[in-house]
Amino acid sequence: MPDVLTIPPSGASRAEIRRIVEVLLGGGLAALPDETGYVLCGSPLEGDAIGRLLDVCPTAQTGLSCLDGEAAEDLAPPEAWTPAAARLARRCWPGPLVLEFPADPSASLWGEWPEPVRRWLTTTGRVRLSCSAHPLWRELLRELPWPLAAAVATHAQPTQRFESIADVQQRCGTDVSLLVDAGPPRYQGRATVMRIAADHCELTEEGIIGRWTVTQLASEIVLFVCTGNTCRSPMAEALFRKMLAERLHCEEEDLPERGYLVLSAGLATTPGMPASEHAAALMREVGIDLTGHQSQPATAELLNVADHIITMTSSHRESIGARFPEILPRVRLLSPHGQDISDPFGGGREDYVRCREEIQTCLRRLLDHLLAPSSQREEFIR
Repeated sequence: MPDVLTIPPSGASRAEIRRIVEVLLGGGLAALPDETGYVLCGSPLEGDAIGRLLDVCPTAQTGLSCLDGEAAEDLAPPEAWTPAAARLARRCWPGPLVLEFPADPSASLWGEWPEPVRRWLTTTGRVRLSCSAHPLWRELLRELPWPLAAAVATHAQPTQRFESIADVQQRCGTDVSLLVDAGPPRYQGRATVMRIAADHCELTEEGIIGRWTVTQLASEIVLFVCTGNTCRSPMAEALFRKMLAERLHCEEEDLPERGYLVLSAGLATTPGMPASEHAAALMREVGIDLTGHQSQPATAELLNVADHIITMTSSHRESIGARFPEILPRVRLLSPHGQDISDPFGGGREDYVRCREEIQTCLRRLLDHLLAPSSQREEFIR
């Protein structure tokens, strides 16, 4: 009978972590908790462990669990680690999302692993990568020099996850060396699976993260930033969304399906403020309704997920860089010539008209950069 290790809600002790590591390094299988159930796992460098996984688990429900997106990138074919894959890894991991890539042993790190591992990973022509949010996995993967080979179901019941340690015992018997019991999973449901290709990504299994949410999370986010998020950035957001939809020949509400999400925020704003009266009036003149706009602050979370952060002035860019220097490469002025967009706040209609015209002129250049082939977008991304 396999050993059973019970982990308290406060987390595993160092001794318990070492015990699990010993089993995995010795070629044994361990049943570990994650946020959606229990996972059968072993070392990808141990042929015996992989052989046992092959005996009890279907290839369609197996994969590699990584510490983070950087580790996952080393395991994916370079051409398949697309901007969409990188965005999903940055925004969803750790969490209940699986990224599925074409299997190409010659083009990634796991191509150097033992033959049983390559066979296990390439049976379906694809490899699944995940990053569990369960704290036990974070501790384990920091101790191990490689990801874990993981399976979430057995060959006899390929669509039924392990819901508990008792479930693992009943369905796997003595094939598992160690059972780690941490109680019920956090979520009642399956992980969402996104299939990544060089030119697109596709939702293949809708799970805890719904279709609309994962579509937005995979989108290229353009964030316009000003001070109060009531004048300049709302106008820039609305105008850019309209121009982008026209260029892509789609409706504005379909932009996330086309891979784009356009937002705005303020560095010093009160949440929920409407667009200024003049800004709303000028947008109505070009067929845009700003009556539903509500200001939002440029939080660390929002800035972190944005791919392109477009500021109205150099002081806005400097302020973001001072607070979050790591994201400064994704921050640029709206003006391609480095000029500030004039602030119409407190002014009359003429001031707002001038501001709108400045924004529209700059947005045309921004749109050309955004829709240019990746090889031609270096200047914009910098």
